[in-house]
Amino acid sequence: MKKFKKFFALVAVAVLGLFTLASCGTTAPKIKSAFESKDYTVETRTIENEDSVLKGIYVANKGLHFALFIELGTTDDLEAAISELQKNEEYKTALEQFGKDAKAIAEKLTEEGLVNGNCILISIDPEARTIFKEA
Repeated sequence: MKKFKKFFALVAVAVLGLFTLASCGTTAPKIKSAFESKDYTVETRTIENEDSVLKGIYVANKGLHFALFIELGTTDDLEAAISELQKNEEYKTALEQFGKDAKAIAEKLTEEGLVNGNCILISIDPEARTIFKEA
């Protein structure tokens, strides 16, 4: 079960990343600065594992306002992760099936302001969503 969870998380991030996070660099510092300029306190946790597509986790808060955003790797990192998964026939089939709907999902997330560059927002706070989207 642990292996399946790891696989699913990687597939979801990688496929969504390829369609929406077409970034050579990272938008995380710009987003972090945008929150700080609005008097949010931002805590950062970087991921030191170079094989991970997850690069950092940021928690921004100001009183009752709260946001969590996740920094993913660059497009090259995500493509490398997918290439590695495609070496296994079982994973390759799952990737193909999942990829059919991934583009529509990714476009909706971007439209809703939940994706900015290579970062994904997890928050229902309208103020935080506005800051994230406009950064």
